[in-house]
Amino acid sequence: LNSVRSIVASPEYPAARFLFLTNSGNNTIQRVDLSSNTVSGQFQLQNPAGPIVYAGPGATGTPTNLYFFNNGQF
Repeated sequence: LNSVRSIVASPEYPAARFLFLTNSGNNTIQRVDLSSNTVSGQFQLQNPAGPIVYAGPGATGTPTNLYFFNNGQF
């Protein structure tokens, strides 16, 4: 674990399914399946990784409301 640079867990509820970590020893991002405690994916990086943050997918639904702020401002 000396070469682990950053760790983030996926946001499933009630318990995370995956743990993602960056390894500066071999410049990889690894995905650990927490149900089996095994590495289930690995991706080689060109440059050393910095801090990582898990971001879920963006919203793809149709907006239902549109709210204007400062509508009278020119």
